[in-house]
Amino acid sequence: MASHLGVSALLRSNTVIFEIIKLFGAFYLSYLAWGAFKAKPIQVKGNTENFNDNKKLIKKGLIMNLSNPKVIIFFLAFFPQFTTNNVNAIPVSLQLLCLGLLFVCIAFIVFALISYLSGFLNSAISNNPSIQTALNKITCLIFIALAVNLLISQF
Repeated sequence: MASHLGVSALLRSNTVIFEIIKLFGAFYLSYLAWGAFKAKPIQVKGNTENFNDNKKLIKKGLIMNLSNPKVIIFFLAFFPQFTTNNVNAIPVSLQLLCLGLLFVCIAFIVFALISYLSGFLNSAISNNPSIQTALNKITCLIFIALAVNLLISQF
């Protein structure tokens, strides 16, 4: 974090460097726009699903989330707001367990819906070159708009 503060202090004190970085950013966005404009539709062949790979991905995701200190800090900071330690209340540890399980259930439902929708959209997009072309053009326009906005904000 200290390095980020040092970089932001440097950029704040030297506006020329900041303007040059913004200019390079605008050119890079233009380059990405050109790449999206020139992109050809991709034809996906065959079924690439492999159950063993999916199990490995689920295991990797679980390990990453359980060992991520940001997730632990989030839960330690967020959940205690919704607990009470009254004498007649459920023990705090049980309250936290219930909140954690509720969070897991909600996250599972949301991610399952996202996965289902992603699979549906993938099959719709991968089999339709005109949709791929349209999405590439939309991406191109978004990158151009961002580049123009960056250039306009510079002057």
